[in-house]
Amino acid sequence: MKNINFRLQKVLDVREGVEKERQKNLAISKRKLEDEQNKLTATENKKNDFIQNINNLKKATVSKIYGHYDFFLTLVNKTSKNRNKVESLENEVEQKRQTLLVASKDKKILEKLKDKKIKEYIKSEDKKAQSIIDEIALRSKKVIK
Repeated sequence: MKNINFRLQKVLDVREGVEKERQKNLAISKRKLEDEQNKLTATENKKNDFIQNINNLKKATVSKIYGHYDFFLTLVNKTSKNRNKVESLENEVEQKRQTLLVASKDKKILEKLKDKKIKEYIKSEDKKAQSIIDEIALRSKKVIK
């Protein structure tokens, strides 16, 4: 089959490139989100361990309690910041997922158009071949008579 000239091939190539780029961006954002979720989990575990250790303390001086309290506040602040960052990254991932979805739809439209063009070309070629076969059959009948 001869090479079919699809006039929008360059547009399709560009859309495929855009889709691949958006896939990469989404993967990077997902990785960042996963890292940040791991940090949040680690910080929350530290905070929970710290609370457990404080509950196990029998006697503590006031200065020791203030030191523990400062550390606890640091963990609470860090947890809050990590939680906010996770939420922000979740939104970013969702936005990138939506842009990837749009790029994929745009590419699919052109791919369907290209497939339709190929089917039309094949149908046209089949008609040409059939008309040649019919012509040959007609001529051979004329020669036989």
